[in-house]
Amino acid sequence: MEDRSEPMGISELAERAGVSLRTVRYYVSEGLLPPPGGSRANPIYSYEHLLRLRAIRLLKVQYLPLTEVRNRLEGMSLAELEQLVASLPEEPKKDSAADFLASIMPQGLVVRDLPAPSRRDREHSPPRDAKVSGHSVWHRVALAPGVELHYQPTGDRDRDRVIARLIKKAMDLLGNPPVGTERRPQEKGENL
Repeated sequence: MEDRSEPMGISELAERAGVSLRTVRYYVSEGLLPPPGGSRANPIYSYEHLLRLRAIRLLKVQYLPLTEVRNRLEGMSLAELEQLVASLPEEPKKDSAADFLASIMPQGLVVRDLPAPSRRDREHSPPRDAKVSGHSVWHRVALAPGVELHYQPTGDRDRDRVIARLIKKAMDLLGNPPVGTERRPQEKGENL
């Protein structure tokens, strides 16, 4: 059960809300949080500040701009804030990139299980420090608004299957159906 009457300092508030101290200060300066009580040297935050921070985090997961979040929270009572926080879906679990890759790789496959490159592969690979001249083709896949994946095709079917699974999994996680692939040649070294 949440202690609603106990005042807290900025560090405790930030920790309980899962945000940084800088975020708390920024939200106060932007009007998303009311100013704290107490003195400037010793600001005191309340349960309302904690609820507002939780509501902001949950609304941000829905990709709402902070101005919209501020408008939605403006003038809400404590009871309305509690109801809003209870009604919003939980923030999705954030996995590491390694966890994500492990989830799309075949069960039990780890890097040490992969065969070493063959002598032929090593002989036909450019040296690691070689400068590649000319054009190279990259594929660009829009996973979601503002999120893209760029990869260079190699003709390796196993790699292509992993990339296809990576794209599908990323789109599933981002909540977007596959939208197709836009392909265009890009210069080596061009900003991706």
